[in-house]
Amino acid sequence: MASEVSSVFVPVIILIVIELSGVAREIDLYQALHEDGANIIPFLFPGERNLIPNLGRFSFIHSLNVSFLIISTVIISLDGGVSVIWVIALLLAVWTVLPVLEVDEYETIIKQGVSPKSIRRHMMYGPILISYTFVHFTFLIEAQEWYISVVGQALFVGLVLGSVPLFLSPLATELSETSTQQIGNQQPRSQEK
Repeated sequence: MASEVSSVFVPVIILIVIELSGVAREIDLYQALHEDGANIIPFLFPGERNLIPNLGRFSFIHSLNVSFLIISTVIISLDGGVSVIWVIALLLAVWTVLPVLEVDEYETIIKQGVSPKSIRRHMMYGPILISYTFVHFTFLIEAQEWYISVVGQALFVGLVLGSVPLFLSPLATELSETSTQQIGNQQPRSQEK
């Protein structure tokens, strides 16, 4: 039964992530960076507001995509079976290309000579987060010693909460470095179409 659940839900979740990435790609991040609207990500503690840059609904969509990939990893971890390694590899592949699927502005950033550190961070952090999630929900969640379970869960929560700022903060910096040139050289996307 569990294998049937993961064989249905994980591909559906990946399709949802890809579709949401298309929606995120349509957001003009240069415009979102300079708008003073409220950040729509709910915050758990007051200092967290300074960790996540305000990129409008892009921040929310990216957080949602990351959450869906983590949920898929949890489903696979609890399922077990022979095909687990292939599904984890697929999730890692989707995680790796997620920034390129979501951010249309990378072309401009690269053309202006700014090295996109946000992509590298996302690519390095993904295998760590997905691997730990798999290990945590496969082995550590049922540890005999209570302190291993508590430390394991605290580490899991920290990794999950840290994943979004680790990508969005350098992305906002890259957008800031190229935004003055971008605003002066191009029309907003809404006028291009």
